[in-house]
Amino acid sequence: MFRIALLLMALFAVISPRSLPADDDPLKQVAADWTKRQRMAHTVRYELKGSTLDPRGVLNVLKDEFGLAGSEEDFPAEDRVSPYNILLLVQFDKNRMRVERQQDILNPGPEFIRKLTINLYDGEECQTYIPLDHNDRIAELAAAGERLHFELVNVPLSSASGVLRQFTERPLYWAHGLVPMPGPLERILQPVDLTGWRVAGRAVHDGQECLVLHSPARFNGKTYSEVWVDPAKDSAVVRFADVFKGEEDLTFDVEYERTPHGWLPVAWTVEQINPGSERMLLGHKEMRVASYQMNPPVTRDDFHVEPTQGMYVRDARDKRAQKRIIHTGAGSPPLDAVAEWRRQHRPTEVKPSPWPWVLTWGGVGCLGIALLAWGVRKYRAT
Repeated sequence: MFRIALLLMALFAVISPRSLPADDDPLKQVAADWTKRQRMAHTVRYELKGSTLDPRGVLNVLKDEFGLAGSEEDFPAEDRVSPYNILLLVQFDKNRMRVERQQDILNPGPEFIRKLTINLYDGEECQTYIPLDHNDRIAELAAAGERLHFELVNVPLSSASGVLRQFTERPLYWAHGLVPMPGPLERILQPVDLTGWRVAGRAVHDGQECLVLHSPARFNGKTYSEVWVDPAKDSAVVRFADVFKGEEDLTFDVEYERTPHGWLPVAWTVEQINPGSERMLLGHKEMRVASYQMNPPVTRDDFHVEPTQGMYVRDARDKRAQKRIIHTGAGSPPLDAVAEWRRQHRPTEVKPSPWPWVLTWGGVGCLGIALLAWGVRKYRAT
């Protein structure tokens, strides 16, 4: 009898379902770590200092556009390194963002000029603001009439995400559990969902064993993301690559340090590579975190700019106004031009037509007269 009981117990242990050990379900732990990171702060502020490398000849395809079609010299003629600084302010709980970028841009001439651009989203409206008092060369070009310059552009929400979020600062979003990218502007924080992800293997990064994850394939199976996470650092993303047709075309290598808020990125490198038979480096960036704040005090003014006197304003949300400029110049009230433009583009108020009421009551009146006439004839007949 005792042997039969042991046999039944062994059989039950074999056929009964068992929960997998934690090591057999690593994605569950990764999801838990990333969810915990999302709860780290409701508002964050990061200041980044870095540099960007434009390799020699990487802009040769733009020679025609800049009047250099006959030149045999590479464009640029040599590797060019320039500063690239970013300030990122995100209020996750109210879906607000402010991104300041200071970098060299290519201007007709051709010449590289330093430009500070401030992109804002206050939860409803997206703006691009270029303060002329911080863009001396741009102000000089605008004053000389070499090109029209917009100080304030209201951006359509459909394109706002690409304006506000660029790949260079991705590690900051990963630090807050938003992998591979945050959600739409209307809801930046999205629940962690690893459906379709898989563990492709393990690898060593900076002496630590990491999980190598593959995202679901995109673009008809041609592209996927490869994400290396370090379990010892709360599943921090230490390496990331977008893979196109089996070749990496965008890579990140990220360094972390332990802080009172957990493991946070301190520096990273980004490389863009042209995939295909002629693989070449398109760009290289090196970024480091100069400072950060968790839950700094903010107001709506940190995420919105009101037009003031002397601004050029363009509302890109209205296709009719793509080329219409509002110039609140000196000597005019600051908002008069803006108010006038809004008045002109306000949807035409459609007043209700009186005819439905006229016809309705006219019909009722005719019916009443007809009934009255019928009643009179009926009365006379009797």
